[in-house]
Amino acid sequence: MHCEEKNINKGGHIRAVKSAGGKVTVVEFFIANVPPEYTRKQVRQAVKWLARHDIRTMEALCVTSPTHLKRLRGIGYPVLRLVLLLRERYEKARNETVGGYFGINADDNDKLALRAANALERAGIDKMEKLCAMDLENLRKVRNVGEKSMKTILAMREKYKAGQEKHT
Repeated sequence: MHCEEKNINKGGHIRAVKSAGGKVTVVEFFIANVPPEYTRKQVRQAVKWLARHDIRTMEALCVTSPTHLKRLRGIGYPVLRLVLLLRERYEKARNETVGGYFGINADDNDKLALRAANALERAGIDKMEKLCAMDLENLRKVRNVGEKSMKTILAMREKYKAGQEKHT
């Protein structure tokens, strides 16, 4: 519970832990990624409201159109705005590929970033969301990632997290 309070109070980068079913739940994502201007009460209201309408995973929330969400009754405008903001963040993080991010943010002559991105994609780490969710121990187990590539990967990951925090 103490970790949840920390994340809610200071906001955070896009983080999500897969639940047993392999889907990211609304509760996990909202707690990890709520902007600091929202209160715990608003987060609880949003999660309860979505559960009441049988939207329990972020995938289900993304399938539901913003227009449909606005038509649902029983929620105030600030909480609806929170739901729509976190939905947008999740979609952006879900669609950001490792190769694309590394390619855009690497120096022009940095072939090491391309090599690191290829190694990550071969290991099944194709999205930046997945890379940010991995701990350092599992990241070190990725094949064909040496010391220099690891430094590049960690630098890109930190740059991505910093960019996410800026948008909060």
